Amino acid sequence: EFAYIHIYIVFDGDQSKLDPGWTSGMTGRLRPPLEAIGVYDWPMASFCAKSEWKRAERKMLREQERELKRASA
Repeated sequence: EFAYIHIYIVFDGDQSKLDPGWTSGMTGRLRPPLEAIGVYDWPMASFCAKSEWKRAERKMLREQERELKRASA
């Protein structure tokens, strides 16, 4: 397994109105500030509607708990 950065972009509104040129280049734009703090791995980005964020956050936290338990076993 390997560590990685997963960035969640939470938006409020109609996803079809997001500019595909902007969203597809998100991880590339994030690399310089990440490298400035010593993170050189390519980040993973996910977009989530604000209305779905609480459910997605709970799922993410459960997955993190499982990973931590597995790593400490």
